[in-house]
Amino acid sequence: MADLGRFDGKQYFVPWDWGFDSILVRTDKVAQVPTSWADLWNPAYKGKLSMSDMPDYNHAAAALALGFKDPWNTTPEQNAQIKAKMAALQPNILAFWGDGTELAQQISSGDVWVGGNAWPDAYTLLVQEGLPVAYAKPKEGRLSWVCGYGISAKAKDVDLAHAYIDAMIAPKAMAAFIDEFGFGAANFDALPLADAETVARLELDDPKVIDDSIFYAPLTEAQRDAMVAAWDDVKADQ
Repeated sequence: MADLGRFDGKQYFVPWDWGFDSILVRTDKVAQVPTSWADLWNPAYKGKLSMSDMPDYNHAAAALALGFKDPWNTTPEQNAQIKAKMAALQPNILAFWGDGTELAQQISSGDVWVGGNAWPDAYTLLVQEGLPVAYAKPKEGRLSWVCGYGISAKAKDVDLAHAYIDAMIAPKAMAAFIDEFGFGAANFDALPLADAETVARLELDDPKVIDDSIFYAPLTEAQRDAMVAAWDDVKADQ
């Protein structure tokens, strides 16, 4: 059994995968790969942009474009600026996406040139299909996230829960996960077994790559409600 820490009757979290949100582009459609989150507002992308339909994602992108260093700790005045910034993006937006496959299909069709807050799975899929794409490294930093499994304090069979997690983070399983989705793995032993080009392309073997990213942070209910309301207002005025 992998060393997942001591279970003392309290619910706890076991990391499984991690990844980025960034800007995904068709390099045969855009003149230059974006270097900033603010590039999403480039008039050259009018009617050619797909954004995630996720309020916190779009709040963060607008906050970083405005130069706010911490998108998760913004003032009411900054939130008003963020909402206005999101509204100013509407002329560029052709579509919204809800998962990586949907975004990959939009970009593959050629209708969408730029994907905002794109995950590595869409990028990886398009690379595998031979499409000319790039995954930007904005100067403000990529947004980053970590996913995993929690073991409940009410778990009836803790050993079985551990066995399941062990299977999911086994090197061969994690390597297949990297190859399929391009996400980072919780088990470093998976890297030699994964596709070397995918690992190198996303720098999954360099622990320092996450130092230049901005991790999603827990939000209060009030923060999340405010982000949802702001994004709903923006879409309603589209």
